[in-house]
This record gives sequence, C-alpha cells and structure tokens, in this order.
Amino acid sequence: MSITFVDCTLRDGGYHNAWDFSVPLTDSYLAAMAALGADRVELGFRSLRHGGFKGSAAFTTDGFIDLLDVPDGTVLGVMVNAAELVLPPDEQRAALEALFPPTSRTRIRLVRIAAHLEEVEGSLGAIDWLRAEGYEVGINLMQVSEAPLDEVTRLATLIAPHAPDVLYFADSMGNLDPARVAAICGALRKGWDGPLGLHAHDNMSLAMANSAAALDAGATWIDATVTGMGRGPGNTRTELLALLLAERGWPAGDLAPLLHLIRDRFAPLQAQYGWGTNAFYYLAGQHAIHPSFLQELLSGDRYGIEEVLAAVDNLRAAQARRFDVRTLEGARDFFATTGGDGSWEPAGELAGRDVLLLGTGPGLAEHREAVEAYARHHQPVVLALNAAQAIDPGLITAHVACHPMRILSDAARHAAIATPLIVPAAGLPADSPLRDATKTLHDYGLRVDPDRLEVGATSATLPTSDVFAYAIAVASAGGASRILLAGFDGYADGDPRRAEDQEVLNRFATDPATPPLLAITPTAFDVPAASVYALLD
Repeated sequence: MSITFVDCTLRDGGYHNAWDFSVPLTDSYLAAMAALGADRVELGFRSLRHGGFKGSAAFTTDGFIDLLDVPDGTVLGVMVNAAELVLPPDEQRAALEALFPPTSRTRIRLVRIAAHLEEVEGSLGAIDWLRAEGYEVGINLMQVSEAPLDEVTRLATLIAPHAPDVLYFADSMGNLDPARVAAICGALRKGWDGPLGLHAHDNMSLAMANSAAALDAGATWIDATVTGMGRGPGNTRTELLALLLAERGWPAGDLAPLLHLIRDRFAPLQAQYGWGTNAFYYLAGQHAIHPSFLQELLSGDRYGIEEVLAAVDNLRAAQARRFDVRTLEGARDFFATTGGDGSWEPAGELAGRDVLLLGTGPGLAEHREAVEAYARHHQPVVLALNAAQAIDPGLITAHVACHPMRILSDAARHAAIATPLIVPAAGLPADSPLRDATKTLHDYGLRVDPDRLEVGATSATLPTSDVFAYAIAVASAGGASRILLAGFDGYADGDPRRAEDQEVLNRFATDPATPPLLAITPTAFDVPAASVYALLD
C-alpha cells in the first residue's frame, strides 16, 4: 500500500498566529519536510478575501513562494475554501482564474477544496476546472462526522464522476473515534473507489488512533502538523505519525532536522499560543462544538474556568457545529461591520445623577461594605459590568455587557438576574435566551472604530469593544453628573492592556461629553481619585 503523507502545519497552524510565518521559519520548515520525506507540503490557504491583516500562509501567493528556498522535489499544495468557489459558473471560473495561474507559472501542484457538505455540489465545477489545468486536486469533506452514513455515500457517489485525485474527510469537530472512522471509510467506499484521506483533530486525544484506523480501513492519504499545530487543540502530530507510517512501510527520511525545528521554533510557538488538547476541547468534541469557539474562549485570560464551562453548556444547547466568523474574529471586527444604532436612550434614567460603575477588581471586594453604604445613602445609578454581583444585588440598577463571547458565557447568569441588561442588541445571537420576553433589555448601540470616540443618544462609536468603555459611554450618553469607578484596579505594571485601557480613559477625559471620572477605590489608572470613605456622610 502506497501512503501519501501530507504535512499542513502552516495552513492549519495559522489559526493560532494569523498565518504569520516568516520566510526564515518557512525555509527551515521546508528543509525539515524535505529531509523527512513528506510527500506533499500544504503551505497555506489561497484566498481572494483580503480584509484585515493576515500573514503569508493565509494567501500563499506565487510572489511569496518566489521568496522561499524550496528544496528540489518538494511538492507544494494550497487549500481553498469552497465558500469562495460556490458561485454561478462564470463567476466561479473567474475566481479560479484569479486564484490559480497556469501550472507553468506556479510552484503549486496540489489544490485541496475544503467543502462543507452543503457546498459539495457547488464545488464540482471547480474540481473539473483545476484538473483540466493540470493541478492535482483533492476535496475535503468538512464536518462529515455529523452526517448519516447514507448521506456520506451519496456525496461520494456525486463526487466520483469528477475524479479528484483524492477524497478526504475531516474530523472537524474532533469527535470521531476509530470505529466511526472505519464506518465513514466504508460509507465512502460505496460511492468512491479512488484514494481516501483523513484529516484528524485531537480534541479527545484520538488523532493518532483515528489516523491508524483510517489506514486500516484503506485510506492512503494522511495529514499531520508539526507538534500538532492546528485549529483549536490541533491535529495528528507529524513527528509521531512519521514513526507510525515508517512501521507500515512508508520510506521515512531523516527525523533529526524536524526535531531540531520543534525544539528551536515550534516549542516556543506552542508555549505562546497553547495548542493541544485539554478538558475543554474534550468537552467540545463530546458535544460536537466547533473547536474555534473554545480557541477563542481560551485565548488570553479574559474568561475564567466557570465562564468557559458555562459557554460550553450554551454552545452545546445551541448545537454550535458551525463557528460564527463574526464572533471568532473578535468583538472589534464584529461591531465594526455590524454595529449600529440602538433603541434605548440612557438619558431617560441617568440624566443629572451620579453613576457608580462596578468593575471586577479586588479593590471592590476589599471595600465592599463602604461602597454599599455609599450606594444606599446617596442612591446613585449603579451599573455592574457583565454578570458580576460583587455587592448586594438589590443595589444594582442594571448590568452592562457588550462582548459577544462574554455575553455567550454569561447568558444563563444574565437570564437569572432580575435587573435589566444594557447591551447592544447586535451582539446577541438570534437564539440567545436573553431575547426571551421576560428579560428586560436596554439596547444601546455600539460601533467600533480605533480612530473615533463619539457618544450619541442611542449608540456610541468607540475605539474598543471592552465593556468598561461601553459602560462609560452609556453613562455619558445618559447625561450623568459624574462617573464613580469602584473595582477598577487596573492591570499590573508591564501588562500591555493597562496602557491600552489608559489610552481609552484619556480619550474619554478629553471628550467634553464625558462627565467627570472619579475612582473611589484603589486604582493603577491615571484618573482623578478619592476615597469612598471620604464620601460617606
């Protein structure tokens, strides 16, 4: 049995670093792949969608490839998302011509089309065109684990007359096991007698076992990535798969350059970006939740363990098998494109009153009794960020939230809180339980533009999607007499978020529409400050 070993590190691994791999790193990687004897190297995506910064492997242009030292004999490939090709015939041809020049003018030889099941039929013309142009063509069936086996057979039968060089299935949700892998191979074989391939994910630590099961069931093409670097928890590990394949007769070359590359370059990247399976990814696999949701939730330290678990529960209930690009690109990008005017005017409730904003820093817990006493005696409007209830809930006027992923993780808690929620309605999924008629929502709109700070009657344009800035905008729009900050301790020295938040505070301080800001518990921010104890009468 002839095995084709495809390494796709830069393509799948790019989900962690925005496909930003330098030329020296790419050259070292290509040299290691050549020494190992990888049959195909998928350098990255090829795409016509150029919005926002992404690195070289997001586009894998021929101009970039010309900068590389590609070892002789290395067969290069790229992947294209079927979503860019499911078009009317004339438009599809134009897209293909823009993406793929004649093979005489490119080093690319393999093109793989990543197609969700509903995109397969619309991709068949692209298979025909690419084959006619002389490319080696593969089609990858995405999320096939969620399809009935008879549907898998139907798709294989549909694809067969177009004769791609290989038909892959991808464990997109990371929830396959060896028995299901064998069953899918069997279902595909009923409609397809050409080469089969598997692209495995490692949510449940089964990527290697699933790769072996696919080989046992007749697959001959297998994907892997260096250290498993790939979306979410990652993939089958190249350095381990090479050893497994060597036992099965694959002519493995020299492993040493790859191990040096891992030690010197990929181990530090893994420490920085943190791919690899864990209990959260395992849960995502169990419940068929797209791993990109977990990757977003686990990046940085924005969300605590309980919040991630709550989000997993909400995603399970929502059957979140297809990731929401708007959410995964971040709240900044989301509100830049879909934010807008709200329907609620804060001035109706806040005009001429003090607004006490409750952050989540330890200073609020330490001085809770004094803050509560101040709130009881002076009766300001009390706005708590997100679902926090660090003081007596009866003193809180409303909660404020705006980040889509945070809203998702806190949805059950918000639903159980009796006080209103101030939120840009555009940030709520259509099926959010917060849209239930029993929950009072105040829709104050949000747009994000790094260069603007404008506060309007029913919406604001802000340089950030952070909830503290949104809450200050709400208080400003409401015509508050002043804004008191409690629990805004600030980040530690050296944390870049501290400087970013200070810059936003500085912009508010110079905006004539912003009421005076006054921190009443300890803070590292450069804002006017007073002691809550001095304010107690």
